[in-house]
Amino acid sequence: MEKFIPVINIKADSNYNLGEQIGKKLKNNIHKLIAKNKIIYKKEGSKDYSKLIKTAEQFVPSIKKLHPELLKEAKGISDAAEVDFKDLMVLLCEEELLDIRMRVKLSHCTNVAVKTNDNKILLGHNEDWLSSYRKDGLVVMKGKFKDEKFISLNIIGNLPGSLCGLTSKKLAFTSNSIGFKKFRYGLPRSFQLRALLEAGNLKKIENILYFSNNSIDVNTIMVLKGKQILDIEDLFRHNEEFFGKKFFIHTNHPILKKDQTKENTDLESIKRFERAKEILLKEKNLSLESIKKVLRDHKAGICEHKIKKRENTTVASVVMNVNDMWMEVCKNNPCMNEYKRYYLK
Repeated sequence: MEKFIPVINIKADSNYNLGEQIGKKLKNNIHKLIAKNKIIYKKEGSKDYSKLIKTAEQFVPSIKKLHPELLKEAKGISDAAEVDFKDLMVLLCEEELLDIRMRVKLSHCTNVAVKTNDNKILLGHNEDWLSSYRKDGLVVMKGKFKDEKFISLNIIGNLPGSLCGLTSKKLAFTSNSIGFKKFRYGLPRSFQLRALLEAGNLKKIENILYFSNNSIDVNTIMVLKGKQILDIEDLFRHNEEFFGKKFFIHTNHPILKKDQTKENTDLESIKRFERAKEILLKEKNLSLESIKKVLRDHKAGICEHKIKKRENTTVASVVMNVNDMWMEVCKNNPCMNEYKRYYLK
């Protein structure tokens, strides 16, 4: 198994061409992942794959209405990879499908942002997902779309920015879902994050997150211009906006007590949140090592290892620095593996 997550370089002036390049470079990987996922889906309770296709297709009208250009991008991936667009849509809507169709119970991601003593802001993220993604499931993209450069961590076959992104507009972002029992056929999360990759200011960010008719309750944590920690909970009923000062943490439940319910607030999410807070409060000088200390921690399962009968684990860990324009990515558990740094040049 490779030590680091593979990297591809892309440069495009149109959405279709961007997707085309991704599909061409990752053709074999996409075919392998879709075939492997069909086995996993069956194991997790979805014996009829055609039902997943039908569910994924119902998201298309919202995508077409809100971001038709991203539908072209997805079509470019499908055409170049020579994979059925219906199969690709299942992959692009996987988070929604696992929560909606299969009701798979997974612990999810931990996000943490810190302001260091030298006045820089770091944004960290542990991606917890299906353990099958530990091998050949993720890719780092370094690219230029039109006039903007970006680095992103992605699920193979997905749109750029599907897990997290850093852009030349001095924006870093990542996300986590909130609760797993409510959904609507709105904009899938992977498309919402792809749209963020081109946002350069607060107004555009709020337009994407507040008015996109999200498919599930989600949270997005961002660093703007290297000066501000911003967190937006995009709930069906309303939105909540938070600004971090010294540090900010988000797991998989709403921050405010008034928004917490039995359906959206699990004990394991609260434990991860409190453990991250405990670690950072003990740090005299917040630094890169402080954020990695959180991401490597096992006490509450922030760094999650595969346990028998459970399908989820930490498949990647990321730290981003908007001030110095780099992203560090670690394959699988950060307690055991190295981070590799990529500069946005």
